[in-house]
Amino acid sequence: MKKRRRLTIGLAALAGLGLLLIVAKRDRGPEVDGQPLEAWVRDLLNTADPGRRAAAQAAVAQLGTNALPWLQLALTHTDPAWKQPLLGAADTLPGLDRGDLLRWVNPYERSEIRAGGAAGLAALGQAAAPAIPDLVESLGDPEHLVYNNALDALRRLGTLPLHTITNRLGQAQGGHRTRMLHVLRHMKSDAVGAAPALVDLITAKPGSAEAGAAAGALAVMGHRAAPSVMRLVASERYELRVVGFDTLQRLMPAEHGLWDALRGTFQLGGEREAQILDALNNVWGEPGTDTRRSRRRCCGARRKPGRPASS
Repeated sequence: MKKRRRLTIGLAALAGLGLLLIVAKRDRGPEVDGQPLEAWVRDLLNTADPGRRAAAQAAVAQLGTNALPWLQLALTHTDPAWKQPLLGAADTLPGLDRGDLLRWVNPYERSEIRAGGAAGLAALGQAAAPAIPDLVESLGDPEHLVYNNALDALRRLGTLPLHTITNRLGQAQGGHRTRMLHVLRHMKSDAVGAAPALVDLITAKPGSAEAGAAAGALAVMGHRAAPSVMRLVASERYELRVVGFDTLQRLMPAEHGLWDALRGTFQLGGEREAQILDALNNVWGEPGTDTRRSRRRCCGARRKPGRPASS
């Protein structure tokens, strides 16, 4: 019995030594001032000391695009294949505490390494463009620390992620797609090319968080998004018409060119088109009119009995 126990402890010690060597050899990125990039980018996270961020940003800037390979690799950092079997065996090995093993094998949280990769790319700004596909993929990370930093990095890239996001909208689901839509909303009118895809999403999943994010993005895209929004207004489905009119209502006050876009680029044909344009006119009035007065006039029938109409 004692012999078997000694053999078990010996095997565990050998496994531990092997893991220590693997951890020691893990690539932590190029060094700046004697400190690896992995350590610098941890100081860029929201959880880090604000006083150390300036030095971390300077370190990343010093590396420039030379930091890209490691930062992209960090975005996909996951638990190694040997970790879970080892942790499972730890429960059966005498004298070995699972918590101690976790702290020894994994000095940093895996999610912090991925988040650090995203934060480092955000610090690079436009120079991080080659990592756009990886950042878009990171929006689907289960850890909020990771996808929040990926969002920040993508927003700093302006319109550069538009093509990648538009192409991947149909492949993503749930929170991943919702966060992609948040990036499009940040682009405002520059993302108008994605408007038809957003309408398709709203039509397929009305009432979902994704549909709400799509409508929010459409509402800031300007008058060029109007033809796409009119597909919702003209729908036979009540819930889609509600979304369509609500989106137009959010566009109308800020977009004086919306009427021209509606009349010049959207076509339903015949009586149906005339009815919709008339309804819009009743709600918002002609360009240059008092929009608030027009709304009061169209909603006068809803006032409480005995209450005089607004003048």
